[in-house]
Amino acid sequence: MTKLKTFFRRLFAGSFKRMFGYIGTIHKDTGKNRFIMFFDMIWCIFRYSVGYMDYRVFGFANIKGKNRRTFMTMNDYITISKRCNDWTYFHIFDNNSEFDEAFSEYIGRDFLNLEKATADELREICKGRETLYAKPENQFGGDNKQYLVEDTIKQNEQMDRLSPSSINTIRMVTLLHEGKVHFMYALVRMSNGTNCVDNICSGGMYVSIGADGVIHKNAYCDATGVYYEEHPFTHTNYNGFEIPMFFEAVEMCKKAALVVP
Repeated sequence: MTKLKTFFRRLFAGSFKRMFGYIGTIHKDTGKNRFIMFFDMIWCIFRYSVGYMDYRVFGFANIKGKNRRTFMTMNDYITISKRCNDWTYFHIFDNNSEFDEAFSEYIGRDFLNLEKATADELREICKGRETLYAKPENQFGGDNKQYLVEDTIKQNEQMDRLSPSSINTIRMVTLLHEGKVHFMYALVRMSNGTNCVDNICSGGMYVSIGADGVIHKNAYCDATGVYYEEHPFTHTNYNGFEIPMFFEAVEMCKKAALVVP
């Protein structure tokens, strides 16, 4: 029953226009029959809970049978996340103000929760600063009129080489087991060179980082469905690009992982 619910949710939540766009791209790259590929995508949604985007990213057109079972899908990720984390603490990660307060030691910039702050405190944080960011406490909008004010940051010059129009963020996954934190993997996101954000849904790109802190693969862009050897705007090659202060970042994340059980 759960698999059927997932199947219909993915089927009706997706865009057939994007789906056929991916089919066309894969056909151009592999020569695979479009008609067969369409039904194979439908099958993969039901059998493996893999949508058309993951079908493209995972290269399922060239992978058959039991080997498809070796990939971690979004459903697998959600299942593991639910089993490994205490959901009573999730409000900290859903609320920007709570997150900044809980991880203030690692934020590295000033911030102010306007729900608690006074007018004098707001004036104080504005002094000597040309720019500040104000954003909702959570992403759900509605009647939430309180804002979190944060100081701006300037990224490392090496990261600017990837894309200077946004802060290019690194996402790291850790696992806390029996009091010890294990680093699992990391990826870096960057803007397309024109947008000021690195979000995937806004045309951003992403690529995994090796355990040595170096990029060894091409970056992928969901908006275009294309893998890039170099950034289309800065022309920086991905393969061999070294992430600055990578190991320091890993150690910081390991310490931060102990803040919330």
